[in-house]
Amino acid sequence: MSSTPGTLTSRESLNHILSRAVTLTNGPVSPCIEDDLRMLKQIRPRFIGRSAYVWITKPDDLAHLQLAAEWARRVHFEVDEDIVLQAAIFEAVYPDVEQIAIPREVFEVLGEEVETRRFRYDDMMGSVLRPDQGVAGGPWDGGNVPDLTSPETMRWFVYRGLRYLQAGYEAIHLGQMHLICGADRGFKQAVRLCSILRSLAATHARRGWVLLDAHGHGMAVDGTLLFDFTSRPMSARGLIEHRPQLALLKRGDAISGQHPGGWECEDGPVLVEVDNWCGYSLSPGSPEWEDPVKLSQIGRWGYDEISWLARLEDEPRREFLRYAHRWTRHTGAEWYFQPPVTRLLEHASFERNGVFVEFYRANASSTSCPEGFGDESAISAIWQEEDLKPEPSPIPQALTPSGVRVPEPVSVLGELQTYTGGIPGDASCPWSRLLHIGNGVFEQTFVLPLAGSFSFAIAVGGSQSDLTKQGGVAGGDPFTVTVKRPGDAVRIRFDYETRDVSIDVR
Repeated sequence: MSSTPGTLTSRESLNHILSRAVTLTNGPVSPCIEDDLRMLKQIRPRFIGRSAYVWITKPDDLAHLQLAAEWARRVHFEVDEDIVLQAAIFEAVYPDVEQIAIPREVFEVLGEEVETRRFRYDDMMGSVLRPDQGVAGGPWDGGNVPDLTSPETMRWFVYRGLRYLQAGYEAIHLGQMHLICGADRGFKQAVRLCSILRSLAATHARRGWVLLDAHGHGMAVDGTLLFDFTSRPMSARGLIEHRPQLALLKRGDAISGQHPGGWECEDGPVLVEVDNWCGYSLSPGSPEWEDPVKLSQIGRWGYDEISWLARLEDEPRREFLRYAHRWTRHTGAEWYFQPPVTRLLEHASFERNGVFVEFYRANASSTSCPEGFGDESAISAIWQEEDLKPEPSPIPQALTPSGVRVPEPVSVLGELQTYTGGIPGDASCPWSRLLHIGNGVFEQTFVLPLAGSFSFAIAVGGSQSDLTKQGGVAGGDPFTVTVKRPGDAVRIRFDYETRDVSIDVR
């Protein structure tokens, strides 16, 4: 397959960029731009997500685009000209789009007759289910989800994509495309939009290409992926006995297919981000705040992801950043953690060290950035560690050297299971399984969110009736593993024929 014009055609270059990704929300309007630029020089990212966007449409879009272009110019001139800046066009439009004129080139790009007019909000609505009809969404405040099958919505996305490319942005996040494409059967309009944006990038982008992504598992039509990578919030399970800690989980692979750059993907590139959705997942004052079992299952202990992270004490927060990075790198060959350096706390803003903080900022705290959380060194440090490699694909037909067939699945149970993200006592849980590597031998590496000593046993055949404990004796003591730092990895090896268990902490 040949690559699509306007597409980055090097798999190595794409992974190089994504491996040093951060989120810096709306850099152009930061109150501490000078300190942000200083921080970026220190941590040296290669990709800055959500750099410029507007959620609630502003009537003066030109002012926003001018600020976005100036910030992009400063980043590329003062920090690193190779940094990829990402803009975002989200799954929300507001009536003030009617204050924005449609440029002539938008009609021309779409092959339509040129009109002199502004955008029409009502024409973007189409037949997509609205949030008040059951679609999960954010704080719409009078706006709504546009329908990509509407020609007016296509004009809107082309307009904003073109303007961001002209402003120096080389990546565009397209939000929750499965909402926008709710009426787009076969994703025909999604394919068209991506093709148009790549065509515009070929002539308008700084280096002639654009990186496209959206939330979710991705989209593929006729075996070809629409996006260069996908973005996901963290999937996690609350550790009830260690409130407010989390164990991360992998909930499915990214869609496989031919990458737009021209190569085959079995598990497409993924950025795992610390997302935000209003600050809270649970209304303040709700009775669930007093029930740790229920609270552990609501968002991130009642908050959205960034507000949960911001409320951790300094050391646990920095330990979590390391754990999330190492866990993500172990999860998939092209999975990368995207640490936040600036992210909105919204309704969950709070007072910290005498300063009211409305944003999480990784900046070192200073007079230039008094609300800084001081995490920039921790982010630099996690990028200096050697990456954990993901597991190879398991080998089918789990037979021992003597020809005995091993009942599967093979899993860890006990205390350790909880910290792998597994469901306690569930011997078939996918997050606590060992993988067959041949000859009836099973291995798996688990990246743990906490330090401590944890006991475990091995369950065979998805049942607790066949537990291999210490020395292979059913009534023996369980095995124990000790982890010194959150984010350390435990590799467990189990030989079904000999019943030997080996443990390696990395």
